[in-house]
Amino acid sequence: ENSVHSTPPTLAATVDDSASGNSNVSTASYKVIQGVYDSGWQTASLSGSGASRTVSQAISSTIWNALVEGNITVQIQGVDAAGNTGTASRILKVDATAPAVTLTSPAASSRHKTAPTMTGTIDDTGKGNSDVTSADYKITQSPSYDSGWQSLTLSASGVARTFNQAVS
Repeated sequence: ENSVHSTPPTLAATVDDSASGNSNVSTASYKVIQGVYDSGWQTASLSGSGASRTVSQAISSTIWNALVEGNITVQIQGVDAAGNTGTASRILKVDATAPAVTLTSPAASSRHKTAPTMTGTIDDTGKGNSDVTSADYKITQSPSYDSGWQSLTLSASGVARTFNQAVS
């Protein structure tokens, strides 16, 4: 699975030795690899006891901040009481670039007696290349009006989406 993340994800896994040696799982660790960068093995939190235990561990912000936009490989390793090691890996994508937003109407500084219709595009092509999943707008006017964030209705899914919606 290749999932996209803009913040450090929490890793979740099961380390299970019950079908092979049935030894108690004693430790778990994870590491992140991107190009020549290798975080080295980091201790991961284990819950439960016995031959099957659960890992739930957020990637540290120190490691996450060392990464650049693009694919990374995350590996989780479990070790049983007999010293046997099992490893699983997954490819994730770091997306740290915001999509480009273009508002084509209403025109800047235009005047309206009724609520205008907003049209434009939100495009992540060539940046993070992530699907645009939602968009919001808000209207403010000095000194004290703030509409709060309102949802925009977007066109079909994808990395480039359009909107055409009356301001409410």
